[in-house]
Order: sequence, then structure tokens, then C-alpha cells
Amino acid sequence: MDTRGPAFFAGKEKLAFVAKTGKIKGAVNLPVGQLYTKDGLYKDKAELASLANKAVGNDLSKEIILYCDTGKTCTSWALVLSDMLGYKDVKIYDGSFMEWTTDPNVPME
Repeated sequence: MDTRGPAFFAGKEKLAFVAKTGKIKGAVNLPVGQLYTKDGLYKDKAELASLANKAVGNDLSKEIILYCDTGKTCTSWALVLSDMLGYKDVKIYDGSFMEWTTDPNVPME
């Protein structure tokens, strides 16, 4: 699950330290910004569950690997998915997209 903003997921933008635009092949997008209300607080559990279900489904045992650009901001969704919503197999790709784009042989879209 790609937690970057939609323009990054769509390959329209990238950060200067990331080698390429795009996404990891097969990734779904659920931006970190969708976690929060306009006041900067976490949305309520029901709304977060709805967002998660739309992105990754409701199988709580499904492996979910999260990434962003550097492995930092995706941790917010990891916390919500595992601690609040009960997903059991949530992982963070700590190298995230910055690392992924340095290998010319990895699948990208």
C-alpha cells in the first residue's frame, strides 16, 4: 500500500532524492493525509476502517506492506491498521520508494 499523495502515486511528482516517478507494481494508494480531520486529528475509527477496507479489504490476516518515500510517514497507517483496526500482518518497507527506485530490475508502474 502506497501512502504517498495521489500525484506521487500517479507518477506526476517526486521528491528530489527519489530517483524516479511512479509506484511499485500492484500497489494501491491510501495517502497518509486521509488519516486526519481538517483540524489535524485522527478521523474516527469507523471512517478509518472504511478507508482501509476500500484500499486493502477487510481480511485482517492479509499481509499488507506499506511504503512512502522514505519509510517514515507510512508508519502512521501501520499504527492505525494494526493497533486500531486489528490487521495482523502489517509491515513497513523501511527503504520505501527511495530505495525501490535505485534498482533497475524491480517491477514498477
